[in-house]
Amino acid sequence: MNCYDCQQLSAQTPAVGTCAHCGMGVCSRHGEVVRPAVRRFSGMTAARVGRGTPRIVCPACLTAGQTAPVPA
Repeated sequence: MNCYDCQQLSAQTPAVGTCAHCGMGVCSRHGEVVRPAVRRFSGMTAARVGRGTPRIVCPACLTAGQTAPVPA
């Protein structure tokens, strides 16, 4: 599978993963690693907020505001 964004620029770049939201192929240049917030509820107590597992997202899903990139 090739990177969709590179294909639009007339380049053939192999994808290193697929977007966790839409499934589009992304290369290492176009993919962003994100860690979405996870809320865990335990009965009547307050929710604990943690960080989820790392995921790769495409630029379109990243700008849609679903998640924020992991700081380098």
